[in-house]
Amino acid sequence: MALKLTSFALTVYRLFFKFYSTVLLTVCLFIPCVTLCVELLSYQVSLPDAKHTCPSCKTLLGVYKRL
Repeated sequence: MALKLTSFALTVYRLFFKFYSTVLLTVCLFIPCVTLCVELLSYQVSLPDAKHTCPSCKTLLGVYKRL
């Protein structure tokens, strides 16, 4: 009887650990990655367009519009 209880406890422990590791992976990797991407996109939106000019005569050569 003790052997069956021990194997049951190990099975429950393994299932719990598999679930816990998945949740931990999601919380520690996925959420910060999404947060970083959103922060970078919001920072990029606030950047002005890049204007390219000739260094000697200051003529406007082109404008790079940000997305």
